[in-house]
Amino acid sequence: MRKHGAPLSATLGRHMNDEMVSFYVRSPGGFDVEFGTDGMTVDDSRWVARESTAVSYWGHVFGGR
Repeated sequence: MRKHGAPLSATLGRHMNDEMVSFYVRSPGGFDVEFGTDGMTVDDSRWVARESTAVSYWGHVFGGR
């Protein structure tokens, strides 16, 4: 991302809702693209919906700072 000058739009972090470790980059078209790994696997037969009141456990400083 740095090599090609793509602007960081959110720093590395771990989401509360899906436990994904990711960061966001601004695309040439002006929208954010998320690159991530290690998200939770959902078993539809046992999944229980819940509300997250925070974006991340850690990280994800939006604006890239």
